[in-house]
Amino acid sequence: VGCAMNFLFKPPSAERAMEYVWGGKVATFSVIHHRVHDKIMANQSAAAPQEDSDEIWKALHCARRLNLSNVLFLSGSEAAKDLALNMSQQIGGMRLVVSKGVAKHAAGSHEGANVSRKEFESSVWNDYVLMQQAEYLLLLSAWHFSGFATTAASMSFMPDGKILDAVSCGASKTYMRRFQIGA
Repeated sequence: VGCAMNFLFKPPSAERAMEYVWGGKVATFSVIHHRVHDKIMANQSAAAPQEDSDEIWKALHCARRLNLSNVLFLSGSEAAKDLALNMSQQIGGMRLVVSKGVAKHAAGSHEGANVSRKEFESSVWNDYVLMQQAEYLLLLSAWHFSGFATTAASMSFMPDGKILDAVSCGASKTYMRRFQIGA
């Protein structure tokens, strides 16, 4: 699958994606992927709901408990990204950055589906490439985890012990059941 993706899409290197997001290469990093409803992606002026605030707080504490020093917070909500940045300063002990691109759907049935190559790279592909390279992937969602995040982990053969439920800070039973990983 990886060879086919490379042939079909000519993805940017991880170094190029790191440069875009981190401003340079980092030795190790982890990702918190915050899944949001499509309507949140379509309405970027909406404030982050309270339940998102509580979950983001728990996810950041999980990253801190795991001693993750470089953390990339990905979300389809600009308000959630701002919230995560502010909360990470209160928690301390980690360098948190957020995706610079504004999330967009690439599927034809969604608002904003017609995106340029540059928009696709900045709002989707860099995040996808970085999720594949992460040391840990912390999944954060109120209802079920994102196929966007889980396919990135799958394509990179990330061990299931490195894919965690960000709220419980433990093995993601939902992920494991969905993809029939583990015993």
